[in-house]
Amino acid sequence: SWLAQRPVDPLSGVPLAASALYPNRALREQIMEELQRLADTAAAQGKTALAEAAMEKLRALRAASIACEAAPWGSPSDACRLDRLAERCACWATWFGEFAREQLMVFLTSLG
Repeated sequence: SWLAQRPVDPLSGVPLAASALYPNRALREQIMEELQRLADTAAAQGKTALAEAAMEKLRALRAASIACEAAPWGSPSDACRLDRLAERCACWATWFGEFAREQLMVFLTSLG
């Protein structure tokens, strides 16, 4: 909604496009945990309206997360593509790190 009203960065005032944004997965997970905790606490206290509202918001966040993860690589969502690219880079970095460690072990054990 901020970009619809003002297409600028709220901190720097620099023009900002929606394609420059990407999802913050850690923050999203934390928000989802808090919503679940709020729903559980409200249900335990008998506040059904609050519990239902928190659960509805939680369902909407989960649906948005699933839609982003299920989007094909050719989708126009730059945020989803960036998220997937970061995941793939992390996988490759882990694999290369393990490969380098194994090669170092082979080299060190061949010395004697």
